[in-house]
Amino acid sequence: MRLRHLGLPVRDHDRSLAFYARWFGFDPATATPYPDGTVIVRNADGFDLALHPVAAATPASAATTTTQPLPTGPLGLGTVPPPPITTNPPPLPAGPTGLGTTPPPPITTTPPPPPAGLTGPGTTPPPPITTIGHAAAPRHLGTALAPAVEFLHFGFAAVSAEAVRELHGRLLAAGVDVIEFDDEPDLVSLKCLDPDGWRVEVYWEP
Repeated sequence: MRLRHLGLPVRDHDRSLAFYARWFGFDPATATPYPDGTVIVRNADGFDLALHPVAAATPASAATTTTQPLPTGPLGLGTVPPPPITTNPPPLPAGPTGLGTTPPPPITTTPPPPPAGLTGPGTTPPPPITTIGHAAAPRHLGTALAPAVEFLHFGFAAVSAEAVRELHGRLLAAGVDVIEFDDEPDLVSLKCLDPDGWRVEVYWEP
């Protein structure tokens, strides 16, 4: 069993096709369109790249913020407690402390803390719940992404360390976003972003 293709959601398959043909050796002559709009292109190693058009192609790179609605019901954790309940004692009977006397101060009681686990009217909503989903490419967000998402990438093995260095220089000169570059005795590698923000690695190991 062999890994033979990779599917990528893209906003413009012509633009993506030109990018992967120029930098990663995919042959535009092999591009085959399909009824759903997908274009599959192949490189010299027989590996297929399936470019599928979507309205907003985004790496599972992005974090979206959603807020859960609060259920109604008894008060619970995270609530704002109601104000203390103030009650006045009944009128004083006649006698030593009857008419004309100064009544005792009002009796102030504080309701018990709300039970745990429920929320309801008068509550303070919990903070928004941040989920990792398909929102926007990294360049659109401008914010740090979750480590697991930052690791998401696919890679091409180069024939030599110098080939990686040479490609690195050409990518920079062409204005392609290069987000990582390592040059060590046992590893020379780079990661760049394609037009939709997908991370692509090129590396050499002895």
